[in-house]
Amino acid sequence: MELKILLRRYPGMQRLWSVALQAAYSDARELAVAETGLAIDTSSLQCPYPDASILDEEFLPPTESPHVSGEIRLRDMGLRHAEHCHNAAPSQ
Repeated sequence: MELKILLRRYPGMQRLWSVALQAAYSDARELAVAETGLAIDTSSLQCPYPDASILDEEFLPPTESPHVSGEIRLRDMGLRHAEHCHNAAPSQ
């Protein structure tokens, strides 16, 4: 909310906001790759959400991405399968 007020009060900052948003998105994208092990091209090169959506306090991005959900689901299934096999009692 404070950012929205500042951008309204100082319209010249709008250009800086867009640059800062892109820089933050690029940093977050690299961090996500480092933390998840997903390929860098899993996410879009530029922030997929319009500035207005990001400034909207009610906005929530979709919970599933066509690029990420399948790969994460497969990886999670593999982890769950490995945990299940590791925790299962040996059959006799």
